[in-house]
Amino acid sequence: MLGRLGRQAIRSFDAFLRWAYRIEEFTQDSECIVRLGPGRCGWTVRLSDGTVLHPGDALLEMHLWNEHLPPIPPEGHTVAWGARLLYLMRRSLDLLAEYVLGEPRLSHIQALHGILPIPGGKALPRWERALRHLGFEVVRPPSGWWHTFAAFWENLYTWAIIWAFNPPSLRRRRFGRMVRCHVWLTRSTLAALAGKPTAGQVTAEQGRPAP
Repeated sequence: MLGRLGRQAIRSFDAFLRWAYRIEEFTQDSECIVRLGPGRCGWTVRLSDGTVLHPGDALLEMHLWNEHLPPIPPEGHTVAWGARLLYLMRRSLDLLAEYVLGEPRLSHIQALHGILPIPGGKALPRWERALRHLGFEVVRPPSGWWHTFAAFWENLYTWAIIWAFNPPSLRRRRFGRMVRCHVWLTRSTLAALAGKPTAGQVTAEQGRPAP
């Protein structure tokens, strides 16, 4: 009884935060595990594909769609679970590319950003490699007492969200081992995933002399 009420309270608070931060579903596809919200870049960011973001630049913030995440089985991260998660991530990227590249109101958006709590320890490099293989640029959080302090409270909220939406996933997690990495996805990466040229590539093609 108390557990059910607690989970309902957390879900209601999560819904309030989604409303406050204008986080919305951009698709009704049940295999999408990402929601989007508006954001602004807080510092100068230089990404590996040449994309440069300045403080104040508009971007899209990616948030996990908790209800659509596959629960971790009691035996932990099985091959079947990993394959399912990988499929859902790829499906979500396809949907993101279709939406961002096809929506005229988002033509000024050059990058998407998110903060993803990744298992630490020996698992961290494996998660980083998997995310980079999908097209994400992964940046580990900066060191320092303030970032550690802030990460503790953010991880506590993440823990509560997992307990409310996906409680079986807590069986194999360690609270202190979550690393909150910044993940970036650029417009050019989305275009590459979708097989579409970016505006710069179109201009270059148009300016190329005919054979």
